[in-house]
Amino acid sequence: MGTVSAHASISDKVSEIKVDVETLVPMPIGAAIKKLETWLLSDTLTQDEKRKVGALYVHKRILPRSENSSSSARRDDRALQYCHGAQ
Repeated sequence: MGTVSAHASISDKVSEIKVDVETLVPMPIGAAIKKLETWLLSDTLTQDEKRKVGALYVHKRILPRSENSSSSARRDDRALQYCHGAQ
């Protein structure tokens, strides 16, 4: 999961994360959440792009702990606050 370039579609990147989390074993939820948090806190994405990222971020953060394979995956509260403000 690399950085988003100015020309890359955030929708494509969000789709990549969805596929990775749903298909890779072990599930890379911690890395996915960290990448989503980084994007949410970035000044380079538009509000619409951040809404797309935020939707997946919230979905992955509310997974039951049993589905979250990484107990060390901790959210960045600033990213969660951004999601609340972006509604």
